[in-house]
Amino acid sequence: MWLFVLLFFVGATSRYDLVLFARIPVSELLAFLLLPLVLQGVPLKRFWSALVPVFAVLIIWAFSILLSDLVNGLDFSRFLKALAKPIWCMLWMFFFIGVLFKESRAVLLYFVGMILASFQNYFFPQAWTVERITSGGYDSVAYGIAPIVISICVALAALLYGKSRWVSVFFFVVCGVLLGVFGAPRSNIALMMFNALIVALIWWNQRGVNRLGRVSLKKLMMFVILGVSACWLIYEAYIMLASEGWLGEYQRNKLIDQTDTVFGDSILGIIVGGRTRVFGAILAIMDNPIFGYGSWNAWLLGDYYYDAVAYVGTSAKDLSSLSTAGIISSPGHSILFQSWMENGILAAFSLLVIGYWMLKDLILLIQKDDRLAPVLIYLFASFFWAYLFSPFGVQHRLTIGLFLAIYLMRCNEFSPFLYVGGFRMSKRKF
Repeated sequence: MWLFVLLFFVGATSRYDLVLFARIPVSELLAFLLLPLVLQGVPLKRFWSALVPVFAVLIIWAFSILLSDLVNGLDFSRFLKALAKPIWCMLWMFFFIGVLFKESRAVLLYFVGMILASFQNYFFPQAWTVERITSGGYDSVAYGIAPIVISICVALAALLYGKSRWVSVFFFVVCGVLLGVFGAPRSNIALMMFNALIVALIWWNQRGVNRLGRVSLKKLMMFVILGVSACWLIYEAYIMLASEGWLGEYQRNKLIDQTDTVFGDSILGIIVGGRTRVFGAILAIMDNPIFGYGSWNAWLLGDYYYDAVAYVGTSAKDLSSLSTAGIISSPGHSILFQSWMENGILAAFSLLVIGYWMLKDLILLIQKDDRLAPVLIYLFASFFWAYLFSPFGVQHRLTIGLFLAIYLMRCNEFSPFLYVGGFRMSKRKF
């Protein structure tokens, strides 16, 4: 019972930050301070063979940060902030090993606590979000209202998943619709619809008595094709709704701006027009792919962003607004490409391996099903959007840690997709 209470408070304090050498949510301090209690009774020796490759990847990631910072001139404070990523991921991994081994359902309470955290974030925002939330308009929705809607719908989708998978699909779709009504970021809306599609795929697979079979390279390719197809359908729906103004005037104008590039009205045009910083990061990587430019040094690479803008083509008003506001635009805005740009090819290799493990975990989840499916699908989708198109946030340390814990449990036949405390999931009724 105490694990349920702990996970609730970890979720409830996830948006209240303390600024030490970096942003550290109270939830992380709470989870890590109680780590010895969470791991008590967990036979970690049985995980050793699977822990070796995981430790190796995390060590390579940490080494890449040290190496790139030494090559580019070590700034100790920036180095510590960057080093916190692999270390914090490891600590979350051990935390969730204990939780999954003892009572995996406690993870659901984290998302119930997130509802409280989202309201705290809206009514009592922290210093780094207060300006955005109080500004009104798009930023207020993205940083204030959207987290409330998402946390409520994800919690309901997870808690009621045991009753019916279609109830979960319903809440994901409702979440996407509500986000559209409020004018939330397009990525949030698309990800909720993607989550609904994955839950529907689980229902189809289970109804057909595991139609998908075992994990294989062929299955991985099939899921990539399905994912691309789903993205195409979401893109076409967005183009139709936004161009007609059904998503609001802001989204219609944003669509017009982002299709005013050399790629025109296409998926590539939308992506490159909306994420020119990622293209800028790729240009920077091409000039220095091995060692990178050093931790948190993206702000020094603004020329690559403007080169990307010149390659892509953009309206004069966009560049004028940046200059008038005195904004230093930097390349990045992607977990994978910004990490590669800052910390070199070894950091990219580590994140590629972690991404591969996470994808395999998702496929196994679809094949086997689990009570945690809605929250794991939500975390996976949110992470992989950021993996390509958004910066590394504090919430992504938890996501990586959780999926690494699932990988280790699976390697040791304690997987929550197969066993929970020795109870075989295939015998559990949903």
